[in-house]
Amino acid sequence: MTQASQLFRFLSTSGLLLMGLVGQQAVPEHPTFRAGINVVQLEVSVLAKDGSPVRDLTAGDFTVLEDGRQQKIVAFNKIEVPEHDANVSLSVDSRRLQVGADIISNQKDERRLVVIVMDDETFMQGYDGFASRCPEDACPYYDAPLPNCRVRPLTQAAPGRSASLQAEATGCPNSSAAERAREAARQVIERLGPNDLASVVFTSAAAPSQGFTNDKTSLDDAVDRFEEQGAPTCLNYQRAVRKLKVMEDLLKSAPGIRKIMIYIGGGVPVDFATQRIAFRNMPDDSEDCGPLAIDEMKEVFLSAQFANVSIYTVDPFGLVAVSERRSAAVLEIESDRIIAANTGGKAIIQTNDFSSDLAQIFRDNSVYYVLGYEPSNSKQDGKIRKIDLKVDRPDVDVISRRNYVAPTGKMDQASSDTAAARLLKLPLTEIPLTLASAPWAGSDGKPEVYIVLGISGASLDAQSESNCDVRIEVADLFGKTRAIQSTQLARRAGTPDPEIATRLAVAPGSYQVVATVVGRQTREVGSVYSDIIVPDFAKQPASMSGIVFEMLLPAEPVHSSGVQLTPTTKRVFTRNDHVVAEVRVYEGEKLPSISMTVQARVTNIRGDAVRGEQRTINSDQFDRHTHGADVQFDLPTSNLLPGQYVLSIEATAGSGHQQRGVAFDVR
Repeated sequence: MTQASQLFRFLSTSGLLLMGLVGQQAVPEHPTFRAGINVVQLEVSVLAKDGSPVRDLTAGDFTVLEDGRQQKIVAFNKIEVPEHDANVSLSVDSRRLQVGADIISNQKDERRLVVIVMDDETFMQGYDGFASRCPEDACPYYDAPLPNCRVRPLTQAAPGRSASLQAEATGCPNSSAAERAREAARQVIERLGPNDLASVVFTSAAAPSQGFTNDKTSLDDAVDRFEEQGAPTCLNYQRAVRKLKVMEDLLKSAPGIRKIMIYIGGGVPVDFATQRIAFRNMPDDSEDCGPLAIDEMKEVFLSAQFANVSIYTVDPFGLVAVSERRSAAVLEIESDRIIAANTGGKAIIQTNDFSSDLAQIFRDNSVYYVLGYEPSNSKQDGKIRKIDLKVDRPDVDVISRRNYVAPTGKMDQASSDTAAARLLKLPLTEIPLTLASAPWAGSDGKPEVYIVLGISGASLDAQSESNCDVRIEVADLFGKTRAIQSTQLARRAGTPDPEIATRLAVAPGSYQVVATVVGRQTREVGSVYSDIIVPDFAKQPASMSGIVFEMLLPAEPVHSSGVQLTPTTKRVFTRNDHVVAEVRVYEGEKLPSISMTVQARVTNIRGDAVRGEQRTINSDQFDRHTHGADVQFDLPTSNLLPGQYVLSIEATAGSGHQQRGVAFDVR
């Protein structure tokens, strides 16, 4: 009997069965309360026999039962996520040029939440699981033979591995398990859609995690922080599994969004038959370790059911052969399979090439449906209510939640979800927000973050208004607030949407900008997050701020006094709009003063240059305090055909060089 079937029978007989190992997945979410109405949201994936998503369902194809009683569906939406196109994706180096959309919005519906969990807690330093083998001169990850790849047997096999298959490879790139783990994470990041939000989380506290963002550069930087730790103990395994549950519990605060967790690690080598851990490096000296690990895993499965999270597992140790049936290697592979099967995901195991399986994960989750129903049982009794979701389509698998906990009336569920979303750094969407941020240097020459926040009145009725509390803060990678500003404003329907501009001083480094708006009368909440890197302008021979767009009235002259004009988060313009793009360029404080060339270029979606302009900044034009000079370029909207464009600005002084870019549309 396999480990998976043993666990299935164990959970069934103990009354804890969550879902079929090869069938449907269960998932619940917190209900949302508005105007006394309790609407339960379900996000539903429907897969055909071949695993492809079913794309043509309507609300009439779904039937929702709660505790056996049919419920009225009051909301329905089909979400189709734009597919990743590998042919047009930017490389990591290209992304670092910051050419792309610089506006973050909390209103994008066509998105998924992807949590990449990198298990450094149990990743033993120097243990590769297997040494890379090159049969017939072929390296792992490569379909074609590589002539420089050679192997020789090792004198000692890793614990639990067959000595005859241990080999040392030369000429094989990415041969360590740790680098394969990083490569798998990078492939996940590269396949993210344009609206997806992803997070990189480590199971240990050795490195800071990356909160949810669509900035692939920040995600790549987080992956680079993954390192092996020491030899894992029982406590390490428990912490690793516990981190999965923590993330699932937090994800309960994100209803209506498809949630995917991708676990990259060796798994937990627990034997469900003997309830023992097979340690790689030492005998099991704790009788309690195995049962505790099993209990932690059951909590993960139950929490996944309540959070509507599918866990996909990736074993970075690749294709292995094992010498013992109950060895750590076998049990690690089995635990990956069990975790995936019991949460509606899939296990990517026994392979040296993850690319096709990772691509399939995103295809399987490219279409989902969001349903809302009003429960006929309005009692606030805190009891678990069973949900049965049926689809009028033969031979399909339905992935959705199967129960939820009714409210008790003793707490504000919206407040609870808001707190969890803030902890998880998820955008809250009741008040539409747009956020632009750019590195800058102030009048004293010290670095700042220039922030523009747009607040929409679209959610208000025609006669409504809301006094809002606004909080803008800049936090470091460890979540510590480094700068903050609070203010109040009135948000009125039918009037121009307000935009707030501010500058907050910080030291050079990597940060996250967090903007939160709360309506005093409506109690609506909106939040948005943006990642930013603030360079040390003083130490670079040529550096440049971020690009700030400013909207000007036709009669208003273009000033050269910095960012005193009205900045905007708008990136879609008409041909009648008068738009100025402004940057501040800097010379190094302790470097010889030389002239600087600043070149602006507008390119269309095909990469063709449609407008170019060049300025020369002489050494005497730099401010003696800030060592900076402001440069403005008119955006040639009146001369552009409708379409998508990129403005790139490049500064060059001697050997110093920097480029930034912003995408915009003309309609």
